[in-house]
Amino acid sequence: MVQGYTQAADSVIGSNKTKYILGSQVDPYFGFSKAELVSQIQPAFGSGSFGSNPVPYSLTLTLIIDEKKGIGADPLRISVYEYLDSIDSGIPYYSSGDITGKYRDPALGTGLVTENDSIVQIEITDMEFINKFLTAEDSILTYTEALRDLVKGLYITCDDAMSEGEGGYTIFDWNGNDHRIDFLYKNDSLDSLNQSYLLGLGTTAINLFRHNNTGHPIEPYIDSGSDNDSLLFIQSMGGVSSVIRINGLTSWKEDSVPVAIINARLTIPVVDSNLTQ
Repeated sequence: MVQGYTQAADSVIGSNKTKYILGSQVDPYFGFSKAELVSQIQPAFGSGSFGSNPVPYSLTLTLIIDEKKGIGADPLRISVYEYLDSIDSGIPYYSSGDITGKYRDPALGTGLVTENDSIVQIEITDMEFINKFLTAEDSILTYTEALRDLVKGLYITCDDAMSEGEGGYTIFDWNGNDHRIDFLYKNDSLDSLNQSYLLGLGTTAINLFRHNNTGHPIEPYIDSGSDNDSLLFIQSMGGVSSVIRINGLTSWKEDSVPVAIINARLTIPVVDSNLTQ
């Protein structure tokens, strides 16, 4: 006999991934979900001196979108904060990590992502953050470890989706160096200069996931204590998972009659009912 039930999933490893997710939605059956991102930064070729008396024109964070899911007529509002805690590239970080108190208010800047956008672009206007770069010694801005002592990283988040149809998800490929922070500025020598710092390959990033199933159809099925529910649920981003047990399987080893399993297949049909439409 095959039995199964749904359980709240354990936290998944959120670092050292190829793809990272950012966004929030309210699903009619699973409820609220949100994905946030923390990342280190690193120097680019030519990073370093801003010269004598630098004056910034702009500082822009640009993230290249690999895929979008569910973003409709209402744009997704994204905010970036300075992250204050050190990120160790040598240890795994989990998606349930609590970063309360580990980033600085207010937001460095905000931006919008629409259904037609291929990039996330956020204008950073916080002068405390900007001046960290402008007043730093050249050697700090040139070397990765020194830079990460100056700026631990960025915390990138979005507004919570409040109802069905709001929000959506953006997906980023972290294998390249297309994600960047770009300074446009002048100094005593030249009136038009630029300098970049990178996110992506070579930086440690962490995906943070949150879920709230309260009041939605899946809620009675999660950790219900039942050994055999009529429906099983699975969810991405470390939400819920299902346990399936085949009773009596281990006792076959103790049978007096030898058993050789030639082929075994478990088929799980997708439900098509009034619950799921």
